[in-house]
Amino acid sequence: MSTNNHDFSEIELSVIYAALKERYGKEVETHLADAEIQLDPDSEDHTEVPVVFWREREASFILCKITNKRFTGRYFYNPRDPFRTDQIEFDEAGDCILALLRGQADHEAQRAGNL
Repeated sequence: MSTNNHDFSEIELSVIYAALKERYGKEVETHLADAEIQLDPDSEDHTEVPVVFWREREASFILCKITNKRFTGRYFYNPRDPFRTDQIEFDEAGDCILALLRGQADHEAQRAGNL
C-alpha cells in the first residue's frame, strides 16, 4: 500500500460543500477521512487517499483526491454495488462532484420511474 499526502484544499472543500447545498437545498453532513482505493485495476496494490464522504437520499457518496489534479468518486446504495460516472477521473473537485450528483440524480429518477 502506498500513501498519498494530498489533502483537500479549503477551496476544494468549499466547492464541494456549495455543490451539495445547491443540490439538496440544505447543509449536508460530510466526513473527511482516508480510504484505500485500487487505482490500477490490473494491480493488487491499494493507495491511501483523502476522501469526502456523505450520505443523502439513501445513497452514500465518496469523492477521492488521488493527487492535486486527479479526483474520482462513486456512489452506492449497497457497498457491494458501487456506481461511477461515465468519466472515471477529473482534474477538478467541482467537476467530479457535479458528475457524481448528476449521475445519482439520473439513477434516482430511473429508480422512481421518471426517466
